[in-house]
Amino acid sequence: MKQENSQQTLIMLKPQVLSRKLVNKFIAAIEESNLNLLHVESKQLVAEEILKFYAHIPNHILVSEIVPYMISEKVICIIVEGNNAISKVRTLVGATDPNQALPGTLRMRFAESKKNNLIHSSENENDFKQEIQILNLKW
Repeated sequence: MKQENSQQTLIMLKPQVLSRKLVNKFIAAIEESNLNLLHVESKQLVAEEILKFYAHIPNHILVSEIVPYMISEKVICIIVEGNNAISKVRTLVGATDPNQALPGTLRMRFAESKKNNLIHSSENENDFKQEIQILNLKW
């Protein structure tokens, strides 16, 4: 039975997490946050998905920087569930700029720059629903 504040949210581990062999460290941190892994999927993104997913970013940055990076290697899409999962995950992940991220957050510990911040997490329930639809995630 779901608890009253139970939520689901998306975490996407970006290509550099795979190339730097950090996947297990990220999943361990998620599990240690008392969140349940509902779905884990390795996925090769295509430009069309990235353009929709990051539609809020100016197109020139998307096309020149984000699309090439995000299609360079597979990503890992993770659906988690737990009490206040969205805020728990956002706290665990940390600020987009690792120089502004709090100690102990994944971005502070592992990210090299704001551009290579390693991980995405849904900001709210509406974003979660839209993002899983764009990525065609089913579980």
